[in-house]
Amino acid sequence: MFVAAALYIGESGCVMGPLDTTTEIETPEHLRFRHRLAGPARRARAYLIDTMVRGVIATVVVLLASVGGLFAGDLGAASQGLILLALFVLEWGYYVLCETVLNGRSPGKMALKLRVVTTSGHPLTVVDSMLRNLLRAADFLPAAYAIGVLVMGRDDKFRRLGDLVAGTMVVVEDRHIVDSALIIHPPPA
Repeated sequence: MFVAAALYIGESGCVMGPLDTTTEIETPEHLRFRHRLAGPARRARAYLIDTMVRGVIATVVVLLASVGGLFAGDLGAASQGLILLALFVLEWGYYVLCETVLNGRSPGKMALKLRVVTTSGHPLTVVDSMLRNLLRAADFLPAAYAIGVLVMGRDDKFRRLGDLVAGTMVVVEDRHIVDSALIIHPPPA
């Protein structure tokens, strides 16, 4: 039987061993939790889903503003300004709102069972979400998230610039089915 293991190259340029896609978080009570990390491919699919959701929202906003501008008469320039303002808020507020309200998830992350948590395993706060999404523009440079993917490839937890600054990481939510309750025979007296 042939078993393939992904090897990675360390800082020194030599092969370091199998690439580990899990991280272990220790709580103050000394309990250890293992989480599977979300890699660039899975995060890119979640981003595409979120882009489609944002596209639908933007289309609805543009249509509503256009229809409102037609009935308002001279308010054409004002409706264009409102459209641009709404698109700006959508672009910069979508992820912050979703990740804050949906506990570290956006619709794309929910579809692929991903969640953003802090590197200590705590839930995402509003400030964490704002920091990580403010640097989304820097991750996008020079085009198509090139810097973000480069930084993710160099980090052991697949974090982009925004994640590094905010102290967050994206993990896969593995749901495990727990067996039924243990039955003791004979029952305790």
